[in-house]
Amino acid sequence: MIKSSQKIYKTESIIKSLQKMNKSGSKTLCVVDKKNTLLGTFSDGDLRKIILKGTDLDNIIDGHYNKNPTFFYENIYTNKQLISSFSKDNFDIIPIVNKDKILIKILSWNDFLDKSKSNKLKKINTPVLIMAGGVGERLKPFTNILPKPLIPINGKAVIEIIIDRFLELGFYRFLISKNINDKILNSYFQNHINKKIIKFINEKKKLGTAGALFHIKNKFTENLIVINCDVLLDIDFRDLLNFHKINQNDVTLVVSKIKYKIPYGDVKIVGKSKFKSINEKPEYNILSNTGCYVFSKKIKKVLNKQQQIDMNDFIKILSNKDFKIQIYKIDNDKWHDTGQWNEYENTRKKYNKY
Repeated sequence: MIKSSQKIYKTESIIKSLQKMNKSGSKTLCVVDKKNTLLGTFSDGDLRKIILKGTDLDNIIDGHYNKNPTFFYENIYTNKQLISSFSKDNFDIIPIVNKDKILIKILSWNDFLDKSKSNKLKKINTPVLIMAGGVGERLKPFTNILPKPLIPINGKAVIEIIIDRFLELGFYRFLISKNINDKILNSYFQNHINKKIIKFINEKKKLGTAGALFHIKNKFTENLIVINCDVLLDIDFRDLLNFHKINQNDVTLVVSKIKYKIPYGDVKIVGKSKFKSINEKPEYNILSNTGCYVFSKKIKKVLNKQQQIDMNDFIKILSNKDFKIQIYKIDNDKWHDTGQWNEYENTRKKYNKY
């Protein structure tokens, strides 16, 4: 049976679509006419585009929805075709219609995800902490409208891509550190994130990139994976976790080797002002921090008070206290940074996986 909250008329308002998404728990609504004929689909991606354009939310959705959605005719499809469509195009739902294109059923990806994957994955109890409390300074003025975790990559929010990647590998416990006053982000999490697998750390003030660790020190008994909300890594996080365990590390940093080219001549001098040499536009190979870490339970003894502290400073403290810290190297093409404009644009063009 199709619920009324799963479909919408093209003459209904944008704000009404948000209310229906909230009620149905779906990220996509079917657009129908009075006869229940399928006209198209309206997704949360369409909604984000509207918000970015500054469109009045009391306007109707006509002109903003997808008029050429993927759908199947009843009894003329296989489960294999459905799963292929869900996986390839990351659809939230697929409408099923009769020969007259009357909507008769709405199939959810979650139904097939549960059937096809849940029994094949070895569940990993290690929690994943996603740092989503930052203001996205490097992406302004974009982030004056849309929070950094909701930056879209091919129509899908970055934070959702991160969560999906971990789910694919068997991780199922998530912690998200966020600003308690971020209304758009809070609304998104309320409507689109499976709250059964997620616990939130609501930051009432800025805690820095490591301050939230104090609030979750009782949430992990062995190890904890931490990742920034603007980082996409094409790696097997199970291998990262095994590397951390085998080496008995207290901290493992995921780093990437990159070439950094200075666009100016590097001038060397002797003393205060005597010229020695000039190296035009030199290149250097450096190991860059990707914003992903694994921590062992041993670090909890350092988390004895709430404070605003960045991750670099926190790791320096651990290093000074002789905690065992090692790096986990990945290829540069496995790291996609969406936290600054030039890298975001490169990621949007190259990151076709989602």
